[in-house]
Amino acid sequence: GAAAAATAPTGEVSSSPGELTAFELASQLMMGSLSMLVVDSTRVQIRRSTRFMMSLTVDQAQARVTEVLKARNCNPSTGKTGLALKGFFNGSKGVVTFAVSFMPTVCTELVLVECHRRRGDTLEFQSFYRQLVDALKDVVPCQPTAADDEEPAASS
Repeated sequence: GAAAAATAPTGEVSSSPGELTAFELASQLMMGSLSMLVVDSTRVQIRRSTRFMMSLTVDQAQARVTEVLKARNCNPSTGKTGLALKGFFNGSKGVVTFAVSFMPTVCTELVLVECHRRRGDTLEFQSFYRQLVDALKDVVPCQPTAADDEEPAASS
């Protein structure tokens, strides 16, 4: 069955060390979505990082995110590994710095993108994140929902 296919000697189904398997990917994505079920719904949950998927290769995803960040004057630069970007923007409450990491999956045209706030106001970072995902909506297969926001009682 599926377990036999994953261990086939051809190696076609197994992933490279830098890639996420389906189980690892589901675990990464579900932690954010299920966290609101675990905490008290009256408490505001503040996140330092957020994740979304892009239906592009790693290189295409990185180029597309860089393009959007440049258009928003976020001064993107490539990190040491080449699979990350760093940047900053001037918010109303001061400078917000962030990092964007690209994690390849077993499917070459599906990338897990993680945006991590380094310094600055959390609410400005969350607003920036929502604007980034909205600008990439044509290649983001699953848009974040109100339940994924840091405020559990967000109204539409």
